[in-house]
Amino acid sequence: MTGACETLPALLLRNAGDRGRAIAIREKEYGVWREVTWAEYGRNVAELALGLHELGVRGGDTIGILSDNRPEWAYAVLAAQSLGAMPLGLFPDTENLDLLHHMIAYPGVRYIFVEDQEQTDKVLALAPRLPELRWIIVDEIRELRTYRDARLVSLEAVVGRGRSRHEKEPELFRRLADAVQPDDVAMLCTTSGTTALPKFPMLTHRNLILSLRDFDEVAPTAPDDDVLSFLPPAWIGEFAFSIVWALLSGYTINFPEKQESVQRDLREIGPSVLFWPPRMWEKVHADIYTRVQDSDWFKRGLHRLFMAVGERAADLALRREPIPLWLRAVTALGEIALYRKLRDHYGLSRLRIAITGGAPISLEVFKFFRAIGVEICQCYGQSESATFVTSQPRNDVKLETVGRPLRSKTLRITEEGEILVSGPTLFKGYFKDPGATAKVLVDGWLHTGDHGYVDDEGHLVMIDRLGDLARLRSGYRFAPQLIEGKLKWSPYIREAIACGDGEAHVGALVEIDMETVSKFAEKRQLAFTTFADLSQKPEVHELIAGEIARANGTLPVEARVKRFALLAKQLDAEDEELTQTHKIRRRAIQGKYQGIIASLYGDEQRTEAGVVVATPSDAA
Repeated sequence: MTGACETLPALLLRNAGDRGRAIAIREKEYGVWREVTWAEYGRNVAELALGLHELGVRGGDTIGILSDNRPEWAYAVLAAQSLGAMPLGLFPDTENLDLLHHMIAYPGVRYIFVEDQEQTDKVLALAPRLPELRWIIVDEIRELRTYRDARLVSLEAVVGRGRSRHEKEPELFRRLADAVQPDDVAMLCTTSGTTALPKFPMLTHRNLILSLRDFDEVAPTAPDDDVLSFLPPAWIGEFAFSIVWALLSGYTINFPEKQESVQRDLREIGPSVLFWPPRMWEKVHADIYTRVQDSDWFKRGLHRLFMAVGERAADLALRREPIPLWLRAVTALGEIALYRKLRDHYGLSRLRIAITGGAPISLEVFKFFRAIGVEICQCYGQSESATFVTSQPRNDVKLETVGRPLRSKTLRITEEGEILVSGPTLFKGYFKDPGATAKVLVDGWLHTGDHGYVDDEGHLVMIDRLGDLARLRSGYRFAPQLIEGKLKWSPYIREAIACGDGEAHVGALVEIDMETVSKFAEKRQLAFTTFADLSQKPEVHELIAGEIARANGTLPVEARVKRFALLAKQLDAEDEELTQTHKIRRRAIQGKYQGIIASLYGDEQRTEAGVVVATPSDAA
């Protein structure tokens, strides 16, 4: 890994020259994996960059990218950066046009890449409100033959213009890329928008390269590693893994055929490096759980036996205590009978580096995967710090923490318990918002808004958002995220929102997991039609009450959920209940469901919305 702080286009040029024949990208098309070498990667970016230059793109312009994971996303990012422009990833599943308008208009997007007709239609619906928009560059333009908007141009045509310019002036691209400096803005990203409209942190090439170089010291990668790119490309974590870290390490990025085929493609590739948010690990755990429950008594018994053994061995390893010979022997049998089969089925057999971040992960899920040989490590960070601040090395994992600070990061905890971060990877500020910047960036310290502490061994314990901490009427202070993580360990609970600030006890709104609860209902021959119908079945309430009772057993008495309500709909980003990265918008939910929440603290058993309020059996 190179030592100098360069720019991302400079790293691309270096890889194209030094590793030209090595595979940089694989993309699955029509069932076949198509390979792109580093030399081809560099040429594709150069031709697109010069095509954009022909369209008028210059340094300081904002380039929107509205696309799923595909190589063209990476080409567009690096092409924009090579011209000194600022790429901005937009979430392709955004249906709220007002939100999309904010994401395009506020940062002044003048050129936008769109994947297909669906994304083009969204942009054209907003076109009268986007006077600064010059060009809409469409990849799959064949479906748009009848469209007449003068701003539409095919990606193929832009690349063609760039190819002609490249042939006439073969050194032009390098001159343009060389003019980009490490402290230039490399990208605009977006905040999660949990409490307000998203803001746009500006990250420089230096920010991103130093941050990922730090991370590679903790989790070293090599050119022969494989990564699957399938998380939303607008998310800073995906950008870090699929572009920045790939350029630094030289490993291969694999793009699935489509989002629906991710699990199949994951098994085919068998990545050696994997970054999943907690929701993905929880989903796989839930799927395994339901499969086990549907199996015969012998397989269920075998699973219980070897999972207990695996968790015991993993626990001793985490505590750096010797593992008895008998336990080693039984876990070796478990490897043959269970662990290896589970890893193979989910494409985790070659996994060497397994990382989770973006939200807290249930300790029970964390322990489960380490028991089957998937050594998950947690990390912590935010967009404003160019991704990672702390991480757990594989040989230094403490369950309750998110690891030690990376080399270039310094942590400080205020008297109120807020986590502050300092170092050369801090962002340049929020785009066009110096007021918001001044609130969080004070005297070289980033005020994260997160509550936590550093333990005696230098590990960071992240508890919750400072503004989300709540206090019961008794004075007991609790962290909703901690309770929610315990509840979401259940495969039958997709989302949970703990509440109770100023009340006598903790309550919870619960969204059932439609897939696993449907299987539960089918097995018991419970007829249902819709999510709302299923969620309000007495048998489902009894099921969830049991799951909450189990979670309560792992919580302090004061933090246990005394009453809960099952939501009659799935939480949705388009209803402003979740962010685009699927984090809950706590205040929005509390406002929208205030009637149901009030019922958690009344005597009635049914709310005005028709949602039954139940009490876990152990909560009295």
